[in-house]
Amino acid sequence: MLENMPWTRACVKEVLRYRPPVIMVPYLVKKDFHISESNYTAKKGSMIIPSTWLSLHDPEAYPSPDVYDPERWISGTAEEQGKNWLVFGTGPHYCLGQTYAVLNLMCFLHMLASELEWSHTVTARSEEIRVFATIFPMDDLLLSFSRRGAEAAVGAGTA
Repeated sequence: MLENMPWTRACVKEVLRYRPPVIMVPYLVKKDFHISESNYTAKKGSMIIPSTWLSLHDPEAYPSPDVYDPERWISGTAEEQGKNWLVFGTGPHYCLGQTYAVLNLMCFLHMLASELEWSHTVTARSEEIRVFATIFPMDDLLLSFSRRGAEAAVGAGTA
């Protein structure tokens, strides 16, 4: 069923790119290495904390990076930017739960959309974020939910 939900998958991938749940990932330096385009060398044993935000909002990889646009995942242009997709890390620190997380979010989004009407009260600060290990909307994300009518929930399962 989930393989037949390309729009839901695109929405999940775009929200993870647009507003990633984790933007800083600490790494312990295993051996000295020179950081390109700088005069700095990270020494073995140092802790570095790179941010994924810049790669996920790189205009060369994702045109109009500050716009939520699930279509970029449908057209395939975003999928071509694998080196910039760092939501779940990369290399030996890659999150093994990526597939599970994306599928779980797809199921959750499908259930919410099928069974609930929801609306966001937009404020002047809705698009502003504060950073504390992860990101939070400045207006605390004012959402309202109500159950859909019985006719809208047909085929959506029961809670």
